[in-house]
Amino acid sequence: MELILRVARIELVETAEGKARVRLTGAGGEDCVLELEPGAAVDFAPDEDEGGWGLAGGMEDLLSPPPGEGPLEEAGPPPARPNRVLERLAELEPALTRTPCPGCGRTEELAITQEGVVALCRECGRLRRIDAATLQRLADRLALPCFSCGTGALRSEETPYANLLKCPNPGCGARNSWQGIRDRLDAMQPQAPADPSGASRPQNRSRGETTSIRARE
Repeated sequence: MELILRVARIELVETAEGKARVRLTGAGGEDCVLELEPGAAVDFAPDEDEGGWGLAGGMEDLLSPPPGEGPLEEAGPPPARPNRVLERLAELEPALTRTPCPGCGRTEELAITQEGVVALCRECGRLRRIDAATLQRLADRLALPCFSCGTGALRSEETPYANLLKCPNPGCGARNSWQGIRDRLDAMQPQAPADPSGASRPQNRSRGETTSIRARE
């Protein structure tokens, strides 16, 4: 059905049972009530002698901008998780935070990788492991026990593939990774308040067991 009406007013009459009733009032006082199903639409076209219809004062904010033209509110990246292992290392050895790369001169950055605690250059990609003696002092300051048996006084150890912390217990001998140490430190921090909605929240599990390498002598 095609209805030609010079609309002066659009009024939502009621909504019920998934339908909407809309009253259109013409410029000459004519009334027309439409019952719209979900997804239905009413098309309007201006008169040929008019360039378009103006908006009543205060209605401009009701318009949505055309696709791709309106300002977009983009969510920024989540804040970086503080690395408490590297924070303690910087407190212990401040010079490590301002050591220049021997290749390009850019200041190296501390990081934890599969090789353990390292200093790397973002410019040329050079990477070097922090020496075992420095990491032993760091382990002593952190004072975390073995993830497997709970024995303290972990020993810093260099292997061909990574720097690790070995459990001194002869009956255990587990090797704790530095990534696992970081995860366990995070797990020891105060937990976030409970969700007021009552929804269960996943527990913050340490990944020490999955990121550590176990070996027996």
